Amino acid sequence: MSEIINQKKQKLTNNQGNILAIDVSTRNYHVALSPNNSSIVYEISRKDCELEDFFTLTEQILKRTEIQLKNIESIICSRGPSSFTGVRKNLTVLSALNFKDTYKIFTISDLAAQSYGASLKSKAETVLLANDAKRQQVFFAVYQFKKNNRVCCLVEDSIVRPEDVVNPIMVKNQSICFAGNAWGKYRAKFPKSLRKMPLVKIDPVLPSTLISLSQSYPTLMEPANKSTQPNYLRHPVN
Repeated sequence: MSEIINQKKQKLTNNQGNILAIDVSTRNYHVALSPNNSSIVYEISRKDCELEDFFTLTEQILKRTEIQLKNIESIICSRGPSSFTGVRKNLTVLSALNFKDTYKIFTISDLAAQSYGASLKSKAETVLLANDAKRQQVFFAVYQFKKNNRVCCLVEDSIVRPEDVVNPIMVKNQSICFAGNAWGKYRAKFPKSLRKMPLVKIDPVLPSTLISLSQSYPTLMEPANKSTQPNYLRHPVN
């Protein structure tokens, strides 16, 4: 079976070599490729996958772009915080691809990537993101995306109780949006000043979004290696 390979035009032209981005954190797999000196990102997806499907999808997108795996410059994936199993799968596949240390490997925070998507969708500069972390806790972060390709992390990725979320100090008249599934689930537990803010629905973060984010805000990328650990924010068994 051969899936449709979508083409997405990015605002910036990629001049960092051929970039591969992956997401195997759920049963729906996604692979994206940005050729060097191009503003087009190619992306392929398949639902209800097994691990071997990832290599099939990667082979299809390499064939479509006429790029060999050995000519990939860097590979990107998200590192959490999110599902324990999903984060581990992403990093395991990343390590398998780079078992000979052939590529530059980077990871991006799930919360940063979701905030970036919410910022693009809402046109807001500052995003307060809160995702349900179970056990009456939330994954919380605040990112500010500026037009000059500068990004500020006003509140670092954290895991807190909803009632302990702090509204960061921001400049007057700054455009703000709230995103994440925890705002609705724990609305009554958040501080009163944060309970009635309009929410922006988060779309799934696809590898093409990771590539776009890496081009627009490269400081959010963290170099990774075989010993890189998932960003759980708490021990998996706690």
